[in-house]
Amino acid sequence: MRRADQAHTGANLSHQRWMLSCMCQLIEPVRPATAMGELPRAVYERVVRELEACGQLKRATVSRINAVLHTVEPPPEWLAKQLAQEHLGQSQLRRLIENEILASPHIYGGTVAFAPEKPGGANGLNAPYFYRKNGRLEYVNLADASYDY
Repeated sequence: MRRADQAHTGANLSHQRWMLSCMCQLIEPVRPATAMGELPRAVYERVVRELEACGQLKRATVSRINAVLHTVEPPPEWLAKQLAQEHLGQSQLRRLIENEILASPHIYGGTVAFAPEKPGGANGLNAPYFYRKNGRLEYVNLADASYDY
């Protein structure tokens, strides 16, 4: 992204944050008459327009968040069903987690961490974890002694 685009994006985000903070800080509806006297009509109308824009921005933001959530909810649910239906070996489990992360660009990483008394790894510990780093998928087992699992 070019510097000019980054600056423009930053300005847009600042303006959006300002608009959201305006909307969130108002407890009572804006009225033309205030404790300090009458607001000029043009100021009142601008505030009303800005608040309407804030509402539209809020709805659009919530919609975008919901769209992402709908894409990241199914993979862990599917994986949980797979684990409930059959016993998977370590390599099968690793392959399933890896494939789900690769297929879901909004998911940063994922693991399945087994309770110590369950079979699966050294001393019953097993927590294969895949995560994105520098455009690649990395692997670490969180049951390693270097982690407080």
